[in-house]
Formats: sequence, structure tokens, C-alpha cells
Amino acid sequence: MKHNEKFVKNWEKKRQKGKAKYIVSNVLIFSATYCVLNIIINIIKGNGFSNLFSSFDMFITGLIGTLIGLYFGWYIYEERYNKLLRNNYPE
Repeated sequence: MKHNEKFVKNWEKKRQKGKAKYIVSNVLIFSATYCVLNIIINIIKGNGFSNLFSSFDMFITGLIGTLIGLYFGWYIYEERYNKLLRNNYPE
């Protein structure tokens, strides 16, 4: 029950900001994380900054996957949120 209350409170905050802000902020988090990890891995491998764009296609694929996942995730979370509100958080 506590988990559902926490979900409802968190989702209320996110949904008030809107779908576009939810998607954009999460895409920015994905992009920043990917870039930082890519830099760290290149430095560890000894490539420095010379090889940063070699995995650009992987970045674009991940970005598209993230956008699709967030878009559909919004509706999944909305459905869960509405169901919990209708049932006064049972589950």
C-alpha cells in the first residue's frame, strides 16, 4: 500500500509538469549519462577524445528507443495512476 501512495504522489508531480517536459527531461538524462559513460570508457581504453563519435549510431538508436519507451511509459503510468485513484490505492 505504501508503494502505491508513493507512486501516486510522485506521478502527480510529474504529470503536472506535462508529457513534453517528462519526455524531454528524461531524454536529457539519458543523453548526459550516455555521453559521460562514453567519455569514461574511451579514456579507460586509451582512446581519449578522438573516438567519441564512433558510437554515434548506437547513441541515436538508444535515443529513439528512449523516446519510444518514455512515450508509451507515460500512458502506462497514467493508466496505473487513474486505476489507483479509482480504487483508493488498494493493490
